Amino acid sequence: SILGHPVDMDPVMAFAKKHNIRVIEDVAQSCGIQYKGQYAGTVGDIGVYSFQMNKILTAGEGGAVVTRDPQLFSRAARYHDQGIFRDKARYGIDSPEETDAFVGQNYRMSELAGAVLVEQWRKLDGMVAAMRKHASAVKKAVAEKLPSIQFRGVVDEAGDIGSHV
Repeated sequence: SILGHPVDMDPVMAFAKKHNIRVIEDVAQSCGIQYKGQYAGTVGDIGVYSFQMNKILTAGEGGAVVTRDPQLFSRAARYHDQGIFRDKARYGIDSPEETDAFVGQNYRMSELAGAVLVEQWRKLDGMVAAMRKHASAVKKAVAEKLPSIQFRGVVDEAGDIGSHV
């Protein structure tokens, strides 16, 4: 997904399934969009979000990874925290660190950015609704004044956030 616009995930997922490939959805610029009623980032195996200052939802810096796969979650959590998985009991995951070791990074988000993100997250639905409303008004006004103009193709009009018409 890019610029608030969902990707046509059906062919992507079919190709991935056919070739046994994991799908990582980059939703950095599209937090809050949907594809056929499902939030982007939750269709593939992993969804990655950015909360950097010029994204739809911002905490100034930071990001998030979502997945339903406990093994992928464990690896992502370990990678971001120096290769260590500190919260096994919290998540109910058995992560054999000694036999599945790898080098991680130090990508932890600060507590201050996390606190900002919690408050921003509460505003997401309203922000998405406002963007969609304004995008619709802009598209309607432009289409009336310039009837020959063509807007970019949209695979899921209801899921498009409208941040970049």
